[in-house]
Amino acid sequence: MDPKAGIDVAILGAVPQEVGTLSDLLESLQTFPFRGQTIWLGKVANLSVLLGTTGLGKVNAAITTASLLEHFPIAQVWNVGCAGAYPEGPLRVGDVLVTEKYFCGDEGVLTQNGVLPVSAIGIPLLIDNGEALFDHLPRRWNRQCEAVIGKTPPGEYCQNQGFPLSRAFSLNAEDRSRARSFGAQNHQTSKARPPKEFTANPRHSDEDVFTVIHGPSLTVSLASGDPAVASERFRRYGAYAENMEGSAVIQTCLRFHVPAVECRGMSNMAGIRAKETWQMEMSIAHCHGLVINWIETLKSLKL
Repeated sequence: MDPKAGIDVAILGAVPQEVGTLSDLLESLQTFPFRGQTIWLGKVANLSVLLGTTGLGKVNAAITTASLLEHFPIAQVWNVGCAGAYPEGPLRVGDVLVTEKYFCGDEGVLTQNGVLPVSAIGIPLLIDNGEALFDHLPRRWNRQCEAVIGKTPPGEYCQNQGFPLSRAFSLNAEDRSRARSFGAQNHQTSKARPPKEFTANPRHSDEDVFTVIHGPSLTVSLASGDPAVASERFRRYGAYAENMEGSAVIQTCLRFHVPAVECRGMSNMAGIRAKETWQMEMSIAHCHGLVINWIETLKSLKL
């Protein structure tokens, strides 16, 4: 694979756990270091795909994303991984958020009475297409992005058990009824997933069901350390979840005029720091379930 010939999509996560499993989908796989991180290059049928880690936090995310966009001709970027859901919002652990509005946390003016927005400074974070952007970034999706996201509208979804990489299926009323009928006694899957293969026709118990919501996210440098901080952030921004890289990746892509999408599974409730209660593996698997749908859609658009 010659990356200089063009990359259809770069899928970026902060750490290997958020993207590494997706390398099982790639043919002609190449792995090498890049700016202190790791990237994987390969093909999924007619698609050229780059997987990469950015490192933790906004600075690492911006540096790595900018370096990748300078080094490779990338058509679009998907930022994936996990996040913490705000308890007052609609998301719960295991659910997935597709971001439609990106709030830039930790930016502005800190006073003893709280945080003032960037607009209080009067200098925008970015001017995009003549629009001054202060405290949040809009989505800038092209037709391909719209088609990809349209494949996974808001609603209930499910996945096969035992397959770390399997497509997420929309779960309508008929599907849910069928899932309850079959039950766990008829649901048998192998722990070893056949390579390069997407599983079809799932049969599920209620444990497999999760919700996909399209809405706002908040990116912060300091994660919420307790429920009170998380509650205040929800009150201030109205975002559904918080992460530590998203807006930095999106802002960088805006600067490069490259369309970008963010998709994150909820591993924990924001403000809860007891990591033994977090569900990282499940949240990332659910996120990847949407990504597999997106890859299939992107493949069809190239035919």
